[in-house]
Amino acid sequence: MRQTDIKVWVLTGDKAETARSIAMACKLIEPNMKEIFIDGKTELDILNAIQTAKNTIKEFGPQVPKYRMVTGDAMLVIAKNTPLEKEVIINLWGIPLTLSSSLRSLIKYLASMIKI
Repeated sequence: MRQTDIKVWVLTGDKAETARSIAMACKLIEPNMKEIFIDGKTELDILNAIQTAKNTIKEFGPQVPKYRMVTGDAMLVIAKNTPLEKEVIINLWGIPLTLSSSLRSLIKYLASMIKI
């Protein structure tokens, strides 16, 4: 699936380490891939994580395969903040603006399913 550039989302209620292990076991990610990790409980945390992610993407360039991981805490913050949603969807996930409103609805739905 990776070779055809199909985007796969793995949604889990597990800890990040468990989700990462499951993705590895299913061969959705490989050890040579660089992780783009978004976590945080506040808007400032998310903004800092986004900046770190952008720096990582820029540093490693398109030649290094990457995968993205967003924690449940971060999803809750992102879903409540339209500018953050757009930043994550368009700039980090590379989803075109024309599809972003549907994805924003999905993010809000997924965030509503998260139990703290």
